[in-house]
Amino acid sequence: MATATEVINTASGHLAAGRLDEAQRLFQAVLDQAPDVPAALNGLAMVALARKDAGRAVELLGHAVARDERSSRLYSNLAVAYRADGRAEEARVCFARAVELSPDDVAVRCNLVDALVLEGRIGEIAPHLMAALASDPASVRALTQVGAHAADAVDGERMFRRALAVDPSYGAAVTGLAMLHDAAGRADRALAIHRRAVAARPREAPLISALVTRLLAADHVDDAMAHCRILLALQPARPESHDLAARVFAALGRQDEARKHGDEATRLASKARPR
Repeated sequence: MATATEVINTASGHLAAGRLDEAQRLFQAVLDQAPDVPAALNGLAMVALARKDAGRAVELLGHAVARDERSSRLYSNLAVAYRADGRAEEARVCFARAVELSPDDVAVRCNLVDALVLEGRIGEIAPHLMAALASDPASVRALTQVGAHAADAVDGERMFRRALAVDPSYGAAVTGLAMLHDAAGRADRALAIHRRAVAARPREAPLISALVTRLLAADHVDDAMAHCRILLALQPARPESHDLAARVFAALGRQDEARKHGDEATRLASKARPR
């Protein structure tokens, strides 16, 4: 008979692969035998989050944290659940607790920065950004956050470039640097940054989507269509893909195809809404 740890590991594999029913069944099987296993509670909460049931995730993770009060990971996940449930202050408190438990964890620090920004507490982020970079000077996420909140455009551009030197396809840094180029009237450089990002990760749908939007704005419609076809192949069931395709076809004057993709975007969006 498999141990609880083995069952949880199998369930986690199902969760990672998007097989939510199988993951839920196995996590629940562990909890049926031992209702307080933090890893199983956490796993079931991740299933709930994947199903847009943030309230259930908060309940499960609250129980998990009560059983393991020293787990930075559990506090971070509880914060994510609170944020998904629209409870920003509680999310920030949990992220802060996670930082206390794992002060050298850059991802945890960056999560807290995001939470502080969401609440408008910009004056509190600098120490956390500096601590994150002290822990890992090459952290793309921390560099990007520093760039986004730099005192001026010169410092912002310098930090975004440092981030992109590590990972030329990091979406937030690509967007941040492109926006600085836009503000300075350098649209051609902004477009070049998006092209390099897609070249580095040609199957990264968010990067392709951003490039298609940029190409449309620059009136490179044929190029936008070529990339839009790739996007549709990668994410045929995402309403955003079809909405973007509708815009591209409309720009090409192919109104029938634009309407078809617009209708499909509406259908998929309606299907994805929680009932």
